[in-house]
Amino acid sequence: MTKSIALLLIFVSVSLTHLQAQEIVLNEQTNRFLINQQSNKPRLDVIVQSFTDYERDVISKSAVMDTVTKPTFERVSDSEYNVTASRMGEAMTFVIRNYKQSETFYITRYPTNEWSDTTTLKPDIQFTKNLNGERAIVLANFPFLARKAGIKLLDDQKNVVFQLNITFSYPKPELIYVDITAGYGNRSWEDTSQIRKIVNRVNKVPTVYSQNNAVPDQIVTNNDNLYFRFKKAYYDGEVSPTEIFCKIDDHFIARTPSELYPSTDVHTLAHEDDWYILPSGEHTIFASYDGKNTMTYKFEMNKMWGKVAIFYLTQFSYLIIAVLYTYPWILVIVLGLVLFANWGNRLKKAREEARKVNLELQSIQSQLNPHFVFNALGSIQGLINQNEIERANSYLTDFSKLLRKSLNNNGKEMVPLSEELYVLDSYIKLERLRFDFIYNLLVDEKLQVTQVEIPSLLIQPLIENAIKHGISGLGNDGVLNLSFLREQSDLIIKIEDNGSGFDASEKKSGKGLELTRERIKLLNRQKHKISMDLRSGVGKGTLITLIFKHFC
Repeated sequence: MTKSIALLLIFVSVSLTHLQAQEIVLNEQTNRFLINQQSNKPRLDVIVQSFTDYERDVISKSAVMDTVTKPTFERVSDSEYNVTASRMGEAMTFVIRNYKQSETFYITRYPTNEWSDTTTLKPDIQFTKNLNGERAIVLANFPFLARKAGIKLLDDQKNVVFQLNITFSYPKPELIYVDITAGYGNRSWEDTSQIRKIVNRVNKVPTVYSQNNAVPDQIVTNNDNLYFRFKKAYYDGEVSPTEIFCKIDDHFIARTPSELYPSTDVHTLAHEDDWYILPSGEHTIFASYDGKNTMTYKFEMNKMWGKVAIFYLTQFSYLIIAVLYTYPWILVIVLGLVLFANWGNRLKKAREEARKVNLELQSIQSQLNPHFVFNALGSIQGLINQNEIERANSYLTDFSKLLRKSLNNNGKEMVPLSEELYVLDSYIKLERLRFDFIYNLLVDEKLQVTQVEIPSLLIQPLIENAIKHGISGLGNDGVLNLSFLREQSDLIIKIEDNGSGFDASEKKSGKGLELTRERIKLLNRQKHKISMDLRSGVGKGTLITLIFKHFC
């Protein structure tokens, strides 16, 4: 309730909304008066809304916020105060306190920037509210780009009754990735994994990332159309479209379009009549919200390697033309070989694609085979018969989510590790309903589960084998351990059970193992590097280790 009231105070617009007077009680834990001068006369004040846990923990990951700088004030006189605040810090709402309906007052707002003029208006008594028992009027907020602004409360003779002089500060913008495709190759601006792959291919130095975004510590390229994108901006209590001032070196300056994710590239920074191409050497991009608190990022243009490649390519093309001109029959043979090779590759690719589709169909059938479906529904029915409706509803929801997520991932070769973990967790929950074993999950803190991608439906058959052939008969004495670890750039997955085990030296194995081995062979032929190690013994349990080389 308190949060809803605070948001209502922040977003009310004097020019658009007509509200009836009502009682508003400020919660000191989330809202407070900044100045809170004790007086019976009309005066200006500021309501400060503190950050919520959601804003600090969630919004700050995708938006630039200032959670350190707090609004402060300085008394100039009994009727004048200086207020200092961060524009992206705690939201502030300006109010007139102790306003009397019988009196006539005017408000002058004077943002001191080139986009806004001084405005004077007479407050409408329909906007009055009772704040902790005081009659008060909520005023509109200032434009975002105003660094210095103020409010004057005037009487009917236009004499100043009270005055607030406000100075706003701005934090530095935060760069979230550098791209060389101008965004054409990325389906989601919030997904940095694809940008990382592209940058890794064009960066002429080892690509190192100190942050969890797609901004390399150093980039050396010959591509003139570098693309820079920044975090969202959080101000006035909401995440809104924002403009950023940018320049590169001292050659040109530009203002980005107003977007949730402000962005610019080298070309748009150039003036319309001055097409500027960055020369070889070091350069710096500068970005800020108001031209003062500036973020910098250094990069290097290196055109020499491109010129060398073009020279050798040109010389080679001259040689080919000369040979074909002298011996035209060679051209016929070459074209024939090219056409034959192309036909062979297309046929081979079609066969491989058919084989891959068949294996994926077998995989999803292994995951959602009728035996599993009927057992899961039977377990849920048992809960219903025992009148455990709440547990039955919970497991039925998990079962439907597992079906939906598995079918959605069908046909996808790679999925984020976070999605695979969700499917596995739902599946193991349903199996525990039947067999009541102990389940332990370990995920390495160094793993970025939303960015690491693995083949879909590859792990589930192995877990099904561990449960069905290993611990299904042990009840609550059965233990299933599942761990996801990172070693340098490798992903290591371990599946361990304390079941009866089997003789691993025998060539025969279950359908799940054979299916997984076939998929790994096919994936490795597609330039993946995946290996599987199985260790088991009669009465000793089973440990399966999957190693994904260079997946992190």
